[in-house]
Amino acid sequence: MSKILSVVIPVYNAEKYLSNCFDSLFDQGLSQEEFEIICVNDGSKDNSIGVLNEYAEKYSNIVVVDKENTGVSDTRNKGLDLATGEYVAFCDSDDYLCTGVYKTFIDTMEANNVDVLIMREFKTVSDTETYKHDENVEIKIDVLKDSNFSGRNAVALFLKRELIEKHNIRFYKGMRYAEDTLFAAKVFAAGMIDNVKLAVTYSPLYCYRFNPNSAMRSVNVKKHMEDMFIMAKEYKKILSQEFNNEL
Repeated sequence: MSKILSVVIPVYNAEKYLSNCFDSLFDQGLSQEEFEIICVNDGSKDNSIGVLNEYAEKYSNIVVVDKENTGVSDTRNKGLDLATGEYVAFCDSDDYLCTGVYKTFIDTMEANNVDVLIMREFKTVSDTETYKHDENVEIKIDVLKDSNFSGRNAVALFLKRELIEKHNIRFYKGMRYAEDTLFAAKVFAAGMIDNVKLAVTYSPLYCYRFNPNSAMRSVNVKKHMEDMFIMAKEYKKILSQEFNNEL
């Protein structure tokens, strides 16, 4: 049965953060029947899969996929392939959301026929900070007049799944750096083609955990340059499309 929302979570060595992430997702103002959490374990070396399976036994709306390590792009794509929700959101397994964000997003988007909502500001939290229920979260959303407005990365997007399925948008497999920036660029190019309606919030609602030991902070210069070449080639393809010159 299809859901209103699919939340896609790539998981890699996140054993100690998963409970915190789930605590926030189950406090979004949605019932279990209304949303699904698709967790794709990317060959974690810790007990992430054990924690995921424990939660999946308790909650029927958690879907767990266990696979060998192929990187975050392929991992998110696996999640997208399984998604059934009208809307799609991405959350990283060591991060979390403020209270009631997703319900407010859905209500606003449905009331205004919005296709893509962008979170422009994040809240940076420490490695030890945990989710706390807060009924006083301020969520200010502006509906935009046109579709010419870009996002930075995947977790900043809350969008109708129909848009990415219609244009066959997926993450570029094998990219380690800026793969979600490229995904966001493709989403907004598609949005301009279809002249979709956008909304934006500057309220810091996504809590990004600063982890100095994360893979993204261990720079492989050769791989970084290879991914930047991929990015350039993919941007060139986007810009060659015959539509709104403002892009």
